[in-house]
Amino acid sequence: MGILQDCLNRPSSWSFCTSEGASVNIGEVVLVGMADFDFYVTQTPGTASVTSIGPHREIRDATRLRFFGLGRGLGIGSPIDISRSATNMPSGGQIYRGPRSSGRDVTIADLKGQCRIEVGAVAAMAGVSGMMIWFGTPGPPAFARALGMLWGVGIETPGIGAMEYTGYIW
Repeated sequence: MGILQDCLNRPSSWSFCTSEGASVNIGEVVLVGMADFDFYVTQTPGTASVTSIGPHREIRDATRLRFFGLGRGLGIGSPIDISRSATNMPSGGQIYRGPRSSGRDVTIADLKGQCRIEVGAVAAMAGVSGMMIWFGTPGPPAFARALGMLWGVGIETPGIGAMEYTGYIW
């Protein structure tokens, strides 16, 4: 069984209640870029609440994880790709125990530190993206403490792309 399938068979008690972020990628076909994301996580069953207040959401009882990283990837579209999402746009997902979780549940400490994020997106102004977040390693998934699977909706430059960002969560 592969690492991804093994992780997906081991859900943790953590999930994403919302997220927000921005990325800028430059290039035609081969891309380089940077990303700044905020992930809001809660334990399941979650007590987090996300309430719309005008154009923003009030987020209660969730832990905010901040990410910044640099990336590379492939894409078809504009030579400059800009994407943005906010907490009032739909997003969510699950966190799974990684290969280094030793059979125990994931902790907030497991979700902080170095990580690798793989993103796939399709956009025509509004876009949909999916992320795999390998917590605890900038390298091979075999060294990850946890795996996050997150989907979201955002505003993006039209195109199709796949990026891999390496960075840090605090």
